[in-house]
Amino acid sequence: MSASVAALSAKPTSVRLFPVDLAFARIARNFVHATVSDWGLLEAADCARLIASELVTNAVLAWVAEGADREDRFKVAVSLEPDFLVIGVWDRSRKGIRMSCPDETDEHGRGLLIVRELAAAVGMTRGDFDTKCVWAKLALEDC
Repeated sequence: MSASVAALSAKPTSVRLFPVDLAFARIARNFVHATVSDWGLLEAADCARLIASELVTNAVLAWVAEGADREDRFKVAVSLEPDFLVIGVWDRSRKGIRMSCPDETDEHGRGLLIVRELAAAVGMTRGDFDTKCVWAKLALEDC
């Protein structure tokens, strides 16, 4: 763990809401990268951005397929735990997470496989009001 992580006394968390639109995926992943960089975790920033990109894309595609409204928002949270950076994306899609085994020629289906390779843990938690959070824990020692 870097000295900058040890210097952070409280459990830092940063949260933002974004419209359910793929155009906001770039803004969401840049939010994660900027947050992690601001915390002095430069070695984890690129990995965190890639994980956020995959989680956000999956959330938006699933929610849009189920009929998201223009007013709907997905939530992205980044938090720091001892030895881990946690990235979570909340949406209202009823779909759970599913690891797929795409063929060589498939254009989709690799996002969670990428996240699983980069993260120490990946999971889903059901929340209030039909929400779910798909999250990934990135081990800081692996960055």
